[in-house]
Parts: sequence; C-alpha cells; structure tokens
Amino acid sequence: MTTAAEWRVRDARDDDTGAVVNLLRTALGEGSVPRSEAFWHWKHRLNPFGASPVLVAEADGRLVAVRAFLRWTWHGGETVGDGVPAVRAVDTATHPDWRGRGLFTELTRHLAEREAERGTAFVFNTPNRKSGPGYRKLGWRPAGRLPVLVRPLRLRAISNLVPGLLREGPKGDAPLSTDDLTDDLAPWAGLAGAGELLDRPATQELVAHLAAEDGGEAARYHTLPSLDYLRWRYADVPGLDYRALWAGEGEAAAALVLRRRRRRGLVEISVSEVLAAPGAAGTRSAAGLLRQLGSRTGGDHAVAIASPRTPERSALRRAGFLPLPAAGPRLFVRPLAATTPLPPGQLSNWRWSTGAAELF
Repeated sequence: MTTAAEWRVRDARDDDTGAVVNLLRTALGEGSVPRSEAFWHWKHRLNPFGASPVLVAEADGRLVAVRAFLRWTWHGGETVGDGVPAVRAVDTATHPDWRGRGLFTELTRHLAEREAERGTAFVFNTPNRKSGPGYRKLGWRPAGRLPVLVRPLRLRAISNLVPGLLREGPKGDAPLSTDDLTDDLAPWAGLAGAGELLDRPATQELVAHLAAEDGGEAARYHTLPSLDYLRWRYADVPGLDYRALWAGEGEAAAALVLRRRRRRGLVEISVSEVLAAPGAAGTRSAAGLLRQLGSRTGGDHAVAIASPRTPERSALRRAGFLPLPAAGPRLFVRPLAATTPLPPGQLSNWRWSTGAAELF
C-alpha cells in the first residue's frame, strides 16, 4: 500500500492476528486486558458496529508496527436508523527497535484519511498524558474530562482513594488477582454473570423500552443499549469478568453491569452500565441496587461515569456517589466529515457511560 525506505504499510489480514498480538505484548507488555488472539478477534472482528480498520507496517517479512481504529456508532443530533459512524483510536504499538521513525504518525494519519474518505464522522479516544501531545499534532482536540463519580464502600478506601483517582483517572492499575483477594471473593462470586442478565425476559423488555425511548436523547451523542451491543460488550468478551444486579419489572425495572479491578491495593467496583426504566420508579430501583454494592460485591469503593441530566446520574447521586471534576479521562476528538450532526468537540453534546468510555 505505502512504501518507505525501510518498511511497507498495508492492511492487516486475518492471518496476521498472531503476529499482531505478539507485537502488542513485546511493545506494551501484558496490560490490564487480555492480549490474546481470542480477545483481538472478539474486539476487532465480532464488534456489532463493524470490523475494525487495521494497518500494519512490515519490514523484512515481520510486523514492526500496528494501528487499529475501533468502529463505534453514536446516536445524536436527531439521527435515526443507523446512527452516526465514528471510530475510536485504540490499539497501537511499535516494536522497540523501530521507535522514533514516525511509524505511529504515518499509520494513524493514513487510517484517519481513509476513514474520512469512507464517510466516518469523527475519530475519538481518551489518551493518557504521554500520548496526548502526539494526537494534538495529528489534529485531535481536547473536548473535556469525562464526568466521574465515586462512592467509598469501606472506611479504608477513603484515605487513599481520592489521591489515586486524581493522579491516574478511573482505570485499573492491574488485572484483578484472585490470589491476593481471597477474603473478598465470596460476595462477588455470588453475583450473576452479564449473560444471565441479558437472557432474562424482563431485561430484554427493559432494553427494548430504552431503545424505543431513544428519540428523547437526540440532543446528545449516546450509545444505544441494544441487546447485540450489550451481549458483545459484557457477556461474550473473553478474559474479562462482568457481573450483574437487577431488580423490579416494567416501570420499576433496573439493572447494573459491574466489573472488579484493583487500584492502589483497593478493590474497585466499576459500574459499567446503569440501565433503568424511564421515570421515577426506574431511577429509584437503580439507586436501590447501587446502595447494595458494598455488601454485594466485596469492593472498597465504586466508580462510574455518567453525564449530567441523565437518569443514571440521578440514580448514582441518590445512592451516595459524589462527582470528582478533575479525575475523568480526557476526551480527544478529530472531526473527519465536513459536517456532523452535533459538534463532537463539545463535551456537553455527549452522554457517557462507563462501559462506553472504558479502555478494553
């Protein structure tokens, strides 16, 4: 596709998966999510929003760099039907022997140009402090920090929880090890898995109701909570353990999707999704479930991302969650299409959940 003096850039093929995963391990280590062929296939090939565009750089018959964009569909700006096509800049790695030669810049710029030609509305991500300047040089612009809320579940969490969140943002330090959390496993082990939640007729009715109410959120970009999306995101993901709580039916139906991880020696409960039937009864049910997190999960504290003026944020606040304005991941956006339904660079035009923001 593209040839430099030392490397050739081309589209990744299915038979590259093993080499891509090995490159990620070599360049980045194991990380807090699985670096496996099964996980890569789930993430980039089974995604209900579409297969990911992936570019690799090849030199002397081996892969020396990779860049992937994850397809994501947002609804907003009075869109109907298929929604707004976007991509999230995710997996990227350059072999240590090939760093400093511009491979990240070339692959990222080329992939963005191709997506613009394809009609993709914008590219977005939540880069860390080290990678943020590089994205700025490529035309990404900061839109603000995602709105994080936190609630201590045990007294020991209070002293070092806030400093850790302010320094690192709401993401795990390391994979959760069952070996050093034996005393905390019993409550978590008793929770149903995300797949069991989505198999319930009451949940399916709730999700269908939320999808039917989609027109009420036309003013903001949001991820439509379809069963296909929720099942892919939480039930079918290899190597990550999502659990669920639910209560009520009909107008009082509510459910939570949760993930455990470790931060600074504490067990963190990430509230990935708050699903609540529209109206006061659904919000009350969701708040009731959120109040049970301490006894039902064995966690030290809980975190969530929820935008202002949403039922999920109302439920979180009623359950004792408090906002941490300076702790959220920084959203970066680069428009690709000439026009978009809403200006994506304004954080007020987004409705976020933890699951949509979480790095995976």
